[in-house]
Amino acid sequence: MRVKGVATIDKFDSELTIGSIVGIKKCADFTTVRMDTSVEKRIELHCHTKMSDMDGVTTAKDLVKRAYEWGHKAIAITDHGVVQAFPEAQALGKELGVEIRAQHADIFLSMHRVG
Repeated sequence: MRVKGVATIDKFDSELTIGSIVGIKKCADFTTVRMDTSVEKRIELHCHTKMSDMDGVTTAKDLVKRAYEWGHKAIAITDHGVVQAFPEAQALGKELGVEIRAQHADIFLSMHRVG
């Protein structure tokens, strides 16, 4: 989406705002899709989901899907103080063939190469 207007700094909270909008236009996606093109795939050992206290913004499902799309055999979810993301991640991981490492961010349980 493209928005045309006047950019100003809000006097109350000092945030950038767009006012006096003169046009809104839907445009094609301009972002590129990232891929892991490495021959030897890695295992991400430190991922936080949105369930982690003030530390993550991604769902467990999206993390597992990305690991699968990039050809990773496993991923470790290391949320702070919670385990609510593990059932969703485990179910999708089993379906896609991605091993889910349930590790607590504050107490690192294990680290080994899978595969």
